Amino acid sequence: RYVNQYCPPELFSTEEKREIAEKLKQKITDKRVAHWFDNSWDYILTEQPLLQQNGVEKRPDRMRIKGKNVTIIDYKFGKEQPESYNRQVKEYMNILTQMGYMAQGFIWYVELNDIVTVA
Repeated sequence: RYVNQYCPPELFSTEEKREIAEKLKQKITDKRVAHWFDNSWDYILTEQPLLQQNGVEKRPDRMRIKGKNVTIIDYKFGKEQPESYNRQVKEYMNILTQMGYMAQGFIWYVELNDIVTVA
């Protein structure tokens, strides 16, 4: 469904869309991340704004919420792993902690098949 939504037929052939769908399926069924995509959470939010006290919005890629626990997942597709990515996720975690949540954060370098826990 999402592949058809985000891969218009004028830009992607049926074969290309099939390959993209298969690659996505392989990625999200990886045992390290599959629970990020299941239905065991109270809420799963994507690209939803977090409003800081100074009025600036931040938008984590994905947040999973169950009770007062929240997991933040930020997707990266490049081959670089700069420290600024860690700071970005820590900032999301700090905002959510100030809101009363117990936050944990991860950076998923999708193409590198690497997951970094942000502490």
